Amino acid sequence: APPAPLELVDLGAVAERSVEASRGLAAMRDVQIDLFRENGAPVRGDRAALFRLATNLVGNAASYTDPGTSVEVAAGTRGSEVYLEVRDRGPGVPAADRARIFERFVRLDEARGRHPEGSGLGLAIVDQVARAHGGRVEVEDRPGGGAIFRAVLPAAEREPVAGSR
Repeated sequence: APPAPLELVDLGAVAERSVEASRGLAAMRDVQIDLFRENGAPVRGDRAALFRLATNLVGNAASYTDPGTSVEVAAGTRGSEVYLEVRDRGPGVPAADRARIFERFVRLDEARGRHPEGSGLGLAIVDQVARAHGGRVEVEDRPGGGAIFRAVLPAAEREPVAGSR
């Protein structure tokens, strides 16, 4: 199939839809999700694929963060890149495992223990979508416990405004 046409997509709006999609799961686990749209986050890309990326990150965080905690989802632009950052209060990801978790079907023992039903595909999809958009995924420790997952994509070039020529 030909690739979907690239549209101008606001990653902040995609993040907002992902948060809405994950609210039921979060509520069942007594987890709050807070969204921060720090500024515009325009990317050129495949809206459906970007929604999958965001929903996998937000849904994972809602699943793994400790009950009674909050997940922060932030989107915005820094320089020539846009980012979607999801910060949880879960078990974190040991540094030695950070490269592996983006491979298909790799699940850490901790994840298997908590969520035997998961497939281990979620983060592989996130990584695949980020790379397809010329970007990357990063993971680091969240100060105070937990993990920060960050998808970083090239920002869309600003279109000239109609009538400004």
